[in-house]
Amino acid sequence: MINSKPQVYTIQSKKYDGTLNRSWKCELVERKDSLYILQGTFDQEVNHRQIGVIRRATVSIEYFWIDRWFNIFKFISPDGKLLGHYCNISQPPHIFDSTLCFVDLDLDIFVDINLNIKILDEDEFAINCVKYKYPETIINKAKQTLGELIEMIEKKRFPFGVTL
Repeated sequence: MINSKPQVYTIQSKKYDGTLNRSWKCELVERKDSLYILQGTFDQEVNHRQIGVIRRATVSIEYFWIDRWFNIFKFISPDGKLLGHYCNISQPPHIFDSTLCFVDLDLDIFVDINLNIKILDEDEFAINCVKYKYPETIINKAKQTLGELIEMIEKKRFPFGVTL
């Protein structure tokens, strides 16, 4: 019998200037065409200024497409209940060896369990457009992607509306 270890990826969220914002580990669940589905677990409590506390041991199913300007995290509580989806507007990720790296453009959406949409961090996006000198093409693409994501949510396209 072959002892197969899960493939572990280091996920790196970077700012537009290339500085590391956050890093964490996930296991690859599935890879299909341009989609990577990974799973991680919060190893510490996170207090998000707009959505509240994400408890330690919350599971995050993470969807990264290498050809899309967003990624989506499905949060599941430690007791197995869906908490919602967190969507990052970002440049498409780059994958090398066992590292998946993306540039977070600081514009986000939180989708609760009833598919109610809350746009997050518009103030941070506006500040960082100036701070990091986002080109007009990046600003326009981020805003266009926000609209595409809202349409995906409203039409319950994968992974929205999919039960656990």
